[in-house]
Amino acid sequence: MIRITLIEIFLLGLPVAIFLGYRAFLIHVRNHDPEGFSPVPYHKLFVAGGVLVLIGFVFFVLSREKITDKKYVPAHIQNGELIPGGFVDHEPEKEQGKPE
Repeated sequence: MIRITLIEIFLLGLPVAIFLGYRAFLIHVRNHDPEGFSPVPYHKLFVAGGVLVLIGFVFFVLSREKITDKKYVPAHIQNGELIPGGFVDHEPEKEQGKPE
């Protein structure tokens, strides 16, 4: 869960960091040469952020563990010990009506 949160923070933070770095660069250039630079590339930043988000989504989808064939067992106490929860393989179901 922490990995997913960190990936989402990274995907949100990277475009913001790029934008803030660019704005700091603009302020620095504007102070030294007020007529030498155009401060309106917002469409490029928007596209760059969108591309980074799409790359992140593709990475997230491809790196996920497939758990569709597993069953979740919640954490429980057994013989006085805490057994952590997690995903386990399905147990073969017993046929009803037939004794073992």
